[in-house]
Amino acid sequence: FTRVRLRLEVRPQALLLPTAAVQVGPTGPFAYVVDAGAHARLRPLRLGPSFGTATLVEAGLTQGEQVVLEGQAQLRPGSAVKAVGNAVVDPLAAIDADDDASEAKPR
Repeated sequence: FTRVRLRLEVRPQALLLPTAAVQVGPTGPFAYVVDAGAHARLRPLRLGPSFGTATLVEAGLTQGEQVVLEGQAQLRPGSAVKAVGNAVVDPLAAIDADDDASEAKPR
């Protein structure tokens, strides 16, 4: 058994979002984006494939926007939020994490 990953296309301006930020509602996937007034705003997303801990965002977000990674179940659009960190997704680390998690370990 061999696992093979083929590169079918390169997207140099691709935007990756931590998969933990992706929520699914009745109208599809979304994320809570933090606005300038520190309030959560629901943003519909069009997503591509996931790679380990990251998901490709095809539409709905722009580079540099802050998204909520934890506590989304308690949020409603307009809820006040407080930033506690600034996570940056490393695309290669996300792909490597996916490969590491799926490798068979010898017994």
